[in-house]
Amino acid sequence: MLDERARKIKESMDEVQKVKNQATHSEEEFKKKSMPRQRRAGSDRRAMRTGEEARQRAQVEAKQEAQALVEKSRVEIQRERDETISELRQEFADLAVVAAEKVIGKSLDKEAHRQIIDQVLDESSSLKKK
Repeated sequence: MLDERARKIKESMDEVQKVKNQATHSEEEFKKKSMPRQRRAGSDRRAMRTGEEARQRAQVEAKQEAQALVEKSRVEIQRERDETISELRQEFADLAVVAAEKVIGKSLDKEAHRQIIDQVLDESSSLKKK
């Protein structure tokens, strides 16, 4: 599960880098294309202004995409963490019932014991938060 999370984060970071590279490449292409235009008196200011605006838009878009990917990764990590905790609680409850059955030597009502164990876990969680 951690490997999957790490893979997703790496993919997100790779995508951010790809967007940044595209923005840099676009800026370089624009500079190459705008060089002859700059020699013309009236259009060189417009070209520079347009290029700067395009570069700024590309940077803003790249930052927004990067922030969205980071936030998406954070949400995914939190969801996976919550799932893992829930699974561990369930496994702990099952193990506690099995252990109690072995100690007592007879079958217990698993659902009733699971509810008791969940209640104890909830209470211990709330005590830790205080």
